[in-house]
Amino acid sequence: MATQFLPYLSRDLTKLLENKKNYDFVINVDKEDNKKEFCVHSIILESRSTYFFRNSLSNGFTKKENNIYILDLPDISVNVFDIVIRYIYGATIDLDREAPADILNLLVACEKFKLKELFDYIQDCLINHHQYWVFQNFVLIQQVSFQYNEFTKLQNYWTTTVGEQPEILFNATDFTSVDKDTLLTVYRDGDICVKESELWDHIIHWGKAQNTELTEEISDWTTNEFNILKKTIEDFIPHIRFYEISPEDFCYKIMPYCGVLSSELYQDLSKYHLVPNWQPIFNNLKPRKKDLNVSQISNISNIINLPNASTPNSPKTPNTLNSPITTNTLNSPNTTNTLNSPSSPNSYNSQSSNKFFSSFNVYSAYIPISNPPIESKLIDGEQALLISSWIQGNNEIEIPIKYGKVYGFKLLARGSRDGFTSASFHKLCDNKGPTITILKLKDESAIIGGYNPTSWEINKHGEYERTSDSFVFSLGKEIILSRVRKYDNAIYQSNRGISFRDLQLIDNFNCEQGVYYTHNAYSRKIHDPGYFSAEEYEMFSIFLYSP
Repeated sequence: MATQFLPYLSRDLTKLLENKKNYDFVINVDKEDNKKEFCVHSIILESRSTYFFRNSLSNGFTKKENNIYILDLPDISVNVFDIVIRYIYGATIDLDREAPADILNLLVACEKFKLKELFDYIQDCLINHHQYWVFQNFVLIQQVSFQYNEFTKLQNYWTTTVGEQPEILFNATDFTSVDKDTLLTVYRDGDICVKESELWDHIIHWGKAQNTELTEEISDWTTNEFNILKKTIEDFIPHIRFYEISPEDFCYKIMPYCGVLSSELYQDLSKYHLVPNWQPIFNNLKPRKKDLNVSQISNISNIINLPNASTPNSPKTPNTLNSPITTNTLNSPNTTNTLNSPSSPNSYNSQSSNKFFSSFNVYSAYIPISNPPIESKLIDGEQALLISSWIQGNNEIEIPIKYGKVYGFKLLARGSRDGFTSASFHKLCDNKGPTITILKLKDESAIIGGYNPTSWEINKHGEYERTSDSFVFSLGKEIILSRVRKYDNAIYQSNRGISFRDLQLIDNFNCEQGVYYTHNAYSRKIHDPGYFSAEEYEMFSIFLYSP
């Protein structure tokens, strides 16, 4: 029986790369400001990446000077190429400390070098360990993954997620860059579990973003501005079930944009809401289904207008990913182990996914389970379970008899333990994904708090996060759930602390004016307005809980 000592081979070949002895190939990577020269060996490059080596010599991009090949790769960053070339020499890869943006760029680079054994491994890493970043950059994931036939795991993941949870697409930070055909097919063919008024909000937001000349203040618009928006979104109008929109939403959301609707439709909608027993003329769409089965989800795969698969001469995705998101840990091989299998037992498939968010389904087909454990001085397991149901879309102040998945709460920070300063909060809670804030005010018994479905990030100071999923609440004698109504002002990123726009924890939270509340961006008032002091606060990240 043969004995293998592959780690030693890996170590020695990597030293050859580092020592630069007898090299005959120079690869210059990145743009001018960050440009770096890598000295490599053509025999290793040809052996480990035959396609890339031969293609680079035949396409005319490689020069030869003094018996040294010279190739420029400006679209690959120094960090990404360093990972690639170390894998080529040593057959090891460690993504533990890599930002998810670099991991996606690495996937594209591996396609360039035809390192096919890494395709599934890297896709699994993004899906299983950087899901929040994937959701935040969901359109980018679509654009990159469907450019290459080999990225099937990301393609399937994107397609299934859109079919089951279209709100992930709507809430992505790059939502407005989604192409029209993709978005139109989601509206037309997807039995999406999203309120019609929210679908209207999303398409207005998308349509305005396609026309930078349109101002936010529509009171200043002329007929010309409305016609521009109308032309942009007119293909979506027939697929919105306007007659399912409440009178209140019709008044505050539809009427301000009546100029984008046909006069016949707008008049009929007005009569529908104003005239008792009015029989609508244009109400010819069936209600959307509330649950998706597997066959319906598979139909969503038709929403992508696929470009031709990339060829050696086709343009590559620009290397413009610069996310500061902190990475999660991936148990990838270390420098003494070779990569034997790109698959992991938790890798995604089309039948089951390790998705973070639950869909907004009607609470059915799930049996209640015991309260999730929670390390809290302020709320108990039953209250945590109620908040969990609110995250999934329950609007009641009681836990439904049947409900979807349950979230566990992981304590990130507690004022009495970690301090009440904004600095300690950002140190412990930034870049942790969706979180729940729990707060007890001094000299009061009520517990108030809020849900941030995005992530706290100090480096985004001064920016608002747009989301339709955040809410604030009160767990006093009267339980109050208040969902966001002004999506563009839902979450405010501040270096001074925590801000749900209405509910703010500022600088030193336990000082006399460390907490501020006003009623503005959220639907219901949860407390009297004014300045207060925090007696205790807790911050939790959330995760899917299995008993």
